[in-house]
Order: sequence, then C-alpha cells, then structure tokens
Amino acid sequence: MKFEQYYKSRYKYYSDLFSKYFEKYHFTNILVRYAEIGLKSDQTRIRMEKKLIEAIKLLLSKKGVNFTKYSVEPGRIYFSFKNEDIKLGCFIILSVPGVKSISPVLKTDLNISNIIKKCEIYSKPLLKPQMSLGIKVKILKRSRFPNENPKSISDKISERILSNFKESERGKINIASPDLKIFLEIRSKFTYIYSKKLFGFNPGLPVESERASISNVLGRFQDYDAFLRILRRGQNILPILFDTKANTNHIKEFFRLFEKFYPVNHLYAIRIDLERVLRILKLQLGKKKENFIWGAQFDE
Repeated sequence: MKFEQYYKSRYKYYSDLFSKYFEKYHFTNILVRYAEIGLKSDQTRIRMEKKLIEAIKLLLSKKGVNFTKYSVEPGRIYFSFKNEDIKLGCFIILSVPGVKSISPVLKTDLNISNIIKKCEIYSKPLLKPQMSLGIKVKILKRSRFPNENPKSISDKISERILSNFKESERGKINIASPDLKIFLEIRSKFTYIYSKKLFGFNPGLPVESERASISNVLGRFQDYDAFLRILRRGQNILPILFDTKANTNHIKEFFRLFEKFYPVNHLYAIRIDLERVLRILKLQLGKKKENFIWGAQFDE
C-alpha cells in the first residue's frame, strides 16, 4: 500500500466515524489525553506538556485550522474550536506524537442541576428503548461536593435520563457493561461529558528538539514505520535519503505524508545519490568476481 493511500484510508475511517458522531451534537471542545507523560516527575511532565501543546498548535497552524483557546488540567489538555473546524481539528490532534486519545465533549459548569440537564440532553440522540445505561463519574475535587459522591451523582443522572422513557421501554442501569456508557469528568472549573474515546495514531512521547536520531530512507513502507517508531520515543529525525531513479517518487510521497504529522517547522535531510556512489565505489575497487556493497551485488 502506498503511503498516501494509507493516510487517506485512515482519514476516511475517522471521517466516517466523526460524521456519524458530530451530526448529533454541536461540539466545540476536545479533551486531549496524553500517554507516557503522566508517568514522569512533575518538572518533566510540565516540560513535556508544553512540548505537546506546541506540537498540536503547530500542526493545526500548518493545516490552517484555528482554535479559539486551550487550557491545561492534571492529565488533560482542552482545545476549543468553532464547530466547523472541530472535525478536522480532531483528526490533526490524533496524529500528533504523544497524544493517547481524544474525546469531543459537551461542557457545562459545576452546578449539579445543570450537569444532570446537560447529561440528559447528551443522552437523547444515543439512548434507545431497552438500552442499558451506565454513568461513570469522576470528581477531581470532592470538597466541592460535600453532600455528593460519584455514585449518588451517577444514580441521579441515570434516573433522570431513564424517566424520559415509558416504564415498558426503560432499560436498566448497568455500570459495568452498559449499551451506552457516558463519562462525566467534574474538574476544577468545568464539567465535561462524553461517550467516545478516539485513540491517537502515535501515542508515546511528544517530540523534543534536544533528542534526535538518524534514519535511513529508501522510500519503502518499512521506512515510514521506522520513522513513526522513532517519533513515538519523542525524538527528532535526521533522514538520510538514499536516492535512486527507481525510488525518487516514493521518497517524495513519503515526505508529503510525513510532514502531515511531523511537528516541526522545517524538516532537514541528507540526500545521497546511491547509484552514483555505487558506481564510484565499483570503479575504485576494481573488477572482482563479487563485490557486496551496502546490500548491492555486482558481478563481472
């Protein structure tokens, strides 16, 4: 499969998923989760969070997608978009190295009545008669809700949502494995509601300029895979291009794809005319029965 075909097939899969999901809501906010950053010390985590945010902003800028604002909370980064930009914004953020997953979210305040009402609105396009329902609640600061706990809030929301159905059509509450699970994160300033977790293409660590690796490129799909694996370890890449007449177009296609998610302004590379180098080496070594140079075989 060619690189561009691979990227387009990936885009189509998520585009179809987004279309079905985004038709139901007027989303403007994305919750971004990171992967290994959360395991680091506080100082390292803060540094890597900044690198990840910079990478997201850079790739959004490259594609001309504008966000309205962003904010950071423990373990979470939030980006806000205009509704017409959020679909493409989701796909771009999924491509950023270091992003574990994202969720388009509905946002409300910390008032319990408003939270219950917003969850009721969220559930209407998704919950059908006889479907079981589970509300998973996470409260960042319990002190804000001295008379509540995750279970009591979950029960209140579930009862309110299921009360919209006739008793004969009403599904059951099932936290463990419901037909519809709604996640509720009550954090320091706002409450976020979602049911979808879309996993990133390149989880791992954000790319940091202080770390770099050299990688050989012959225009093969294996080269593309190797680049991704290096990126996921948070390293910049200095490609060494071994150019031949046969692979010139493949290398160009390779870099058109790679620039879509490589979070740097400029990509530098060393280019080597492999065929010319091999001709020179063959002349200098003289004619022998067999010469093996960089995997290439020459016979008399």
